[in-house]
Amino acid sequence: MLVADRRIDVGKLIDVELPGGDGRNGSVLACVLQSEAAGSDHWALNCAFATELSSGDLSLFDVGVSSSVEAEQRSSIRYSSWASAVYTIVGGSMAERGGGAVLDLSIAGLGLATANPIPLGTLLNLELLDAGGRAVATMLASVVTARPAPDGRSILGCNFMGELSEAQLSDLA
Repeated sequence: MLVADRRIDVGKLIDVELPGGDGRNGSVLACVLQSEAAGSDHWALNCAFATELSSGDLSLFDVGVSSSVEAEQRSSIRYSSWASAVYTIVGGSMAERGGGAVLDLSIAGLGLATANPIPLGTLLNLELLDAGGRAVATMLASVVTARPAPDGRSILGCNFMGELSEAQLSDLA
């Protein structure tokens, strides 16, 4: 829970400064999941980090990290998938919609190939469709990696702001 001195709308991405005890600072991207008044001049924000905190981020809090976290940033097993996704950019116009092929999938995120590049930090509303085109889940996600593919598509790494259920994962993988 964060406390802010102004109202921030749900769904907004914010840069959260992480003050360190030894004078070092860091910042991470987070999505506001809930925003409630907490007094006359303050707002209580419930946020989800766009990516898992690195050992450097955690060191600002003097929290120990095992070496396995450094080696692999993904905290969930990824599965190959024949699923597809329809995305809408949160806060964008209806023209900012598109589709893509799900390359890999976990309970916490996915790899998505799209025809158009999408900037890092963009918040997407994803409708996940199984191989038969049936809607299985709708997830809010943040673009945390983006790179061009040799075929001209963009390959996105997206973290869900929540998790897929085991049943949904089974239907999509």
